[in-house]
Amino acid sequence: MSRAAKNKLQNFLIVLLSVTATLLFLQNRRLTRGDGGLLSRLFADPGTAIADSMGQTEAAALPLRFAAAGDYAAYGELGMTTADEAFSSPGALLREALGSASGRQTADETAFLAALEGTALYYDFLTALPASLLGRHLDCEVPQGLEQVRYLLLSVQGGSVFLYCGDGTSDLRYQTKVSAPDLTALVNRCELPGVVFAGQLSQAEGLSPLSLLPSEEVSLPQLSAASCAAESSLWNLLGFNPRTNNYYLESDGTQVILEGESTLRLQPGSVIRYEGRGLSLRDQGSFSDAGDAGEAGGRFLSALLQSCGSGTGLLLRQVQATADGWTMDFDYHAGGYPIRSGSGAAMASLTLRGTEVAELELTLRRYTVTEESAPLLPLTQALAIARRYAGAEVSLGYLDGGGDTLSAGWLAE
Repeated sequence: MSRAAKNKLQNFLIVLLSVTATLLFLQNRRLTRGDGGLLSRLFADPGTAIADSMGQTEAAALPLRFAAAGDYAAYGELGMTTADEAFSSPGALLREALGSASGRQTADETAFLAALEGTALYYDFLTALPASLLGRHLDCEVPQGLEQVRYLLLSVQGGSVFLYCGDGTSDLRYQTKVSAPDLTALVNRCELPGVVFAGQLSQAEGLSPLSLLPSEEVSLPQLSAASCAAESSLWNLLGFNPRTNNYYLESDGTQVILEGESTLRLQPGSVIRYEGRGLSLRDQGSFSDAGDAGEAGGRFLSALLQSCGSGTGLLLRQVQATADGWTMDFDYHAGGYPIRSGSGAAMASLTLRGTEVAELELTLRRYTVTEESAPLLPLTQALAIARRYAGAEVSLGYLDGGGDTLSAGWLAE
C-alpha cells in the first residue's frame, strides 16, 4: 500500500473514531428518567409525541400539611410530601378511605371543624387538586362526583370513621370502611411536633380557621438558590436542535431560536418561553379530565427541570379546561414547603392545545437545603399582622425574589 493510501486510511479511521466517541458520549448522557435518550430527541421528528419518553418518569410527590389530632392535642408536619416515610401509614388509611367512601352527604365548615375536635387525621394539599389527580398519586379510586379536593379529614365518630372532603368552598361527608381502632392507634403513636389550628386560637380570629400552625418553636433551613442554564437536553425535549444557527438576540439579551412553526425564547433570569406546534404529551387520544392533563403537564415540566439538573418539586396552583385544551400553573416546593415567586406570578405556566404544548413559560431554578437557618417572626406577631387580611390563610414557606439565598417566613394567602 502506498504512503498516500495509508495516510487516507489513517485519516478516515481518525474521523471514524472521533464520530464514534462523540456518539458514545451523547449516548452516555442520555436522560435517565425514561425519555428515550438525547440522541433520539436530536434526530426525532419535531412532531413526535413525548408521551413515551415521559412514560417511565415518576410523577413528582404531592406536598401537603398533615396533622393527627387527639382529644387534647394535635401533632403534625407543616411540610411533608406523599413520598415521605412519615406519610406511609396515614397515606394507607387515606387510600382505604377514598376507595371505600359511600353515602355522600353535604357538610358545612362548622361540621368540618367540629370533626377536628375528636380523634382525626387531617390532610391539606395546599391547593384545590382535581380529585382524579389525587387518586392517581395515591393509586386508588376516588368517590364518584368528587371533582376537586384540598382538605381531607378522617374522623372517628360513634365507632366509625367518616371522610370529609373540602375544596375551600364546599364540603362533603362520606362513610368509610376504615377501622376506628386502626386510626386511633395511629394517632396515639404519632411522634411529630405539636401543631394547632388557627380556629382554636383567639388571636387568630378572622383568619382561615384551617390554617395549620406550629404550637411550639420551629426553625426552617435556608435554601441556596441558583438559576439553571437551558442545557441541550432541554432544547431536545422541546424539539429544538441545540446546534442550530437559526437564532437571533433581542435588545434585552433574550435569545430567540426558531424551529419550524415553533419559537423558543431564553430570557435573562433563566426564564424560558415556548410557543409552537407539534410537541405532544401523548401519542394518541386526549386527556380524560383535569387530573389526567395536570399529571401529564407536571411530568413534562419535571423532565424539563431535571434536564437542567434541578430536582425542584412542583406545586400545582390550578388547572382549567379551555375551548380546545387546558391551562395550568405551578409553583415550586422544598420538602413540602411552598416556594412562591416574589412577583406573585406562577413559577411555571403551561397551555395545551389538545395534547400539544401550545405555550410554556418556565423559570429554571435550583434549590439546595443548607445547614443555616434564619429566625422566624414569633407566631403571635405574625398572626397580628396577618389579621389585616380578612380570611387569609397563614402558613410557612419561601419567597423567591431572584437572590441566591431564601429564608423561610410567614405567608398570608
